Amino acid sequence: MELINPQSNAIRLFFEVGILGVWLYLKSQLLLIQRLKKIIGTSLGQNFFYLAILLMGICLGHRSTTIFILCGIALAIISNQH
Repeated sequence: MELINPQSNAIRLFFEVGILGVWLYLKSQLLLIQRLKKIIGTSLGQNFFYLAILLMGICLGHRSTTIFILCGIALAIISNQH
C-alpha cells in the first residue's frame, strides 16, 4: 500500500503537533494580526484583518510559508512603533 503525504498544511499540523499545537499556532498568528490592526487604525485595520485571516486560511490549505513573511513584517512594524 502506498502512503500519500497530506497536501494540506492544516492536516499536517494536526498530525505533527496535535490540537494544542494547532491552537498555539493559530493564537500566535491572530495575536500579531490583532496588534498590527490596532496600530494601523480602524478603517484600514478592519480590511487588513480580513485579508490576513484569508492569507492564514490560504497558508493552511496549500502548505505555504507566506504567513511567516506577514508575521515578520508585523513584528518589524510593532517593534518600531514603540
